Amino acid sequence: GVGFVSSGTVTLEQAYIIYSSIFHATFIKYLYDLLETGFSLPGEREVFYNFRESRPTAPDVNSLRFRQGPLMERSEILDEIAVVGRYTVETGLVDSFFGNISYFSDGIVYISQTGASLDGLDGFIDPVPMDNSSTYGITASSELPVHRRIYETTDCRTVLHGHPKFSIIISMLCDKRAVCEIVDCGKNCPETRMFGDIPIVAGEIGVGGIAKNVPPVVREFGRALVFGHGAFCVGRNDFKEAFTELARMEEACSTGYFRLLRQRLDAV
Repeated sequence: GVGFVSSGTVTLEQAYIIYSSIFHATFIKYLYDLLETGFSLPGEREVFYNFRESRPTAPDVNSLRFRQGPLMERSEILDEIAVVGRYTVETGLVDSFFGNISYFSDGIVYISQTGASLDGLDGFIDPVPMDNSSTYGITASSELPVHRRIYETTDCRTVLHGHPKFSIIISMLCDKRAVCEIVDCGKNCPETRMFGDIPIVAGEIGVGGIAKNVPPVVREFGRALVFGHGAFCVGRNDFKEAFTELARMEEACSTGYFRLLRQRLDAV
């Protein structure tokens, strides 16, 4: 019970990504299981309540500076992507390696590279033509097919994708699980479930998964939460709308989680 150790085959950054991923998954797993099992260790309840009271508050979006769109200059677009990427990490919405971001202008999707840290995107943003006339897509985020399809089917210019912890926990809660015959819910569930006004869909990363399921929901609601994965939020002209929606979604899911936990603990 002393923690965990990670390593990288080439760089220290690889070790950090693995470390962050384990911490991220463990955090989500613990809070998810807590809804099912409740507290089981001496002093656990007190430690948990201290965590709840000390966790960061929701970001004050109005205190952040966003460029008003539409953005036309390449340098302006690249700079704004880097700035907003930092915002997502600095405000505690996501951890560095858990998300991607893009801006669409003049037939080009400017998108963060695969494995790039959201709070260090300078020099790690790829300009990918919608007509595939260049090879920039090779190093682009693996979520490029989702971003591309959203731009093809909506009039939005920005997509912000993050893995906020409480949103992910809420995405995996389903009242039908006990009677549902689907084994792999995150891959095969055909329904669009709702948590308040937040739509939740299933799907794997790739062209046939979330790239198929997310865009229609985003077109209707302006946002989508993917089972066990994360959130996609969009903006019509600039990033303020997308960032605001991501922050609002995580706050709603955080509030909802603690409400559900209180109800289930009271029922024991």
